[in-house]
Order: sequence, then C-alpha cells, then structure tokens
Amino acid sequence: MQVMFMPLPRIPQQDVLIWQYDSSATYSVKIGYNLLACEFVVHAHDLDSSELQRVKSFYDNLWSLSIPTKIKVMFWRLFKNYLPTNVNLSNRQISVNPSCHLCAAASETVYHIFECSFTKRICSNMGINYLTTSSEQYWVMWLATLFYPLNVNQRLMFVVFIWAIWSYRNNKLHNSTLQSEAELVRFIRVYIAKLISHCVSSVPGLAKADVKWTPPPGNAIKFNFDASFDSLLKTFVSGVVARNNESLLMATGTTPHCYVVNPEMTEVLVCEDAFILATELGFNRIIIEGDALTIINKAKARTDERSLS
Repeated sequence: MQVMFMPLPRIPQQDVLIWQYDSSATYSVKIGYNLLACEFVVHAHDLDSSELQRVKSFYDNLWSLSIPTKIKVMFWRLFKNYLPTNVNLSNRQISVNPSCHLCAAASETVYHIFECSFTKRICSNMGINYLTTSSEQYWVMWLATLFYPLNVNQRLMFVVFIWAIWSYRNNKLHNSTLQSEAELVRFIRVYIAKLISHCVSSVPGLAKADVKWTPPPGNAIKFNFDASFDSLLKTFVSGVVARNNESLLMATGTTPHCYVVNPEMTEVLVCEDAFILATELGFNRIIIEGDALTIINKAKARTDERSLS
C-alpha cells in the first residue's frame, strides 16, 4: 500500500540505485564490511548507538595492531564465534566431548576461553588485571567493551595472550609434547617484547628505534643473526649474514634446528651459528650483532653462564 502513496515525478527519469546504509547513498566495500561486521550483533541484540560504536571501534583497533596477520585473524574468528571449539563442533553434528581441553571443568565455548581456570592462572602470572568476565552481558558486547578503553600496548598484549592460549590448547590436543605453564608465560612475554621492539614506531609513548645497519670499523667483518621460531613444532631456522666495512656481502648461512624447547634457546643457538660460520670462514676480526640483548650480554661476560646449560 505504501507504494501507491509514493509521488511520481512529472518528468520521466531513469531509475537510480540508492545505498540506504550511508548518507552518500553510494556503496563502498568499507561500508559494506562495517555493515556485515555489526549485523549479527545488531539483529541478535537491541544495541544503542554507543554500544554499536564500540563494536565498530573493536574492528578498527584490532586490524590496526602491528602484529602478525594470523594472530589478528584468529582473534577476529574468536569475536565472530568461528573458532572450532568443542561446543561449536558439537553444534555442527561432529561427535566430540564438549568439555574444555585445558580445565575439563566446563563446556568449551568461545566465552569459556576467558573464564577457564587455566587462562586465569596464566593471566595472573602475566600481570593482566583487566580480564574480568561478566555473565550479565552478551559476551561479544562484553569483549568489545573490555577492548575499548585499553591502550595500544594493552590491546597488543591481550590479543597475543589469547592467541597463545588457543595455540597451547591446539598443541595439547594434537601434539604429545607440551610446554609447562612457566614456559608458556615466558614465551608470551618474549614474543610481546619482540613485537613491541620491532613495531615501536606504532606504539605511543615510545621513541623510534634506529634500525639502520652500520658498517664495521677497519677490516672487521660484521655478522648479523636472527631466527624464526615455531613454538608448536619446537623448531626454528637460523639466518646469518656477514658484510664488510663497504657493506659488501661476504657470506650468508641458514641452518634448520629441531627439538628446541623455548625462544631463549633459539637465540643461543643462532648466535652460536654466527660464531661457527665466522670460524669456518677463517675471519680474524669479527663483530657479532643481533637483537637478543640478553644473549649478547652473556656472550660478553667473562664468567661462566650456567642458567641455559
């Protein structure tokens, strides 16, 4: 009936498509994404404008974090309830025990990841004091509200923390070897510190680091080392590059390593690979340079170091 009351133009005009969800009346991918991102929350729950804004800001804050894409995607899947938790698998007619793999005290839902006693123990050891759950609020809105007031450092730490918990859960489910809780806490702290040190320019309140390579003095050869560590498979690949004072490439080397228990041992072994390469090539004057300050300081020390033996 409403169509019958619509005024008709006096002059014939061609029909025009109008996008009703934006004041410009023009569709864009960004507007479409924002609409889909909030649609499931809006339809399921009667949100006011401030709550809707918090959901939108959650996506903006998540995607702007300077962390690996795989971590952001995992957290996005968590927010959308796309993670293959035992309850989600059971709802899809997959025969699994719905209990949590980490505590076995409750059904494993996405929200339970935050309530799990294992998560709370690691959270306490990490010094995270803002992870307070609430049964009175829809969990998606709770997560968006929790995320909203955090600064960049806290958001980065929180997202990496939950990703590490989920990775630990998967490792416990699919692999026989498992980190201790102390090793997990140490891994999270080291990983977060590396992310902040490599992305310092995007963290407010921190000065930009000088990452320019400087040539060695005289006829010395500088060896730079780094590594890529896989916490699930307990493997890593070391990389060493040697250059002279004219920045000319003198040598390179990569070495795969297996059965490495933690990131600290990774730094020790890759530093050792740099020394081995320098010795094999017969260089007399060398400089070893890397981003593992603890290992560099211990290598410089005159006393025996037994904590990593």
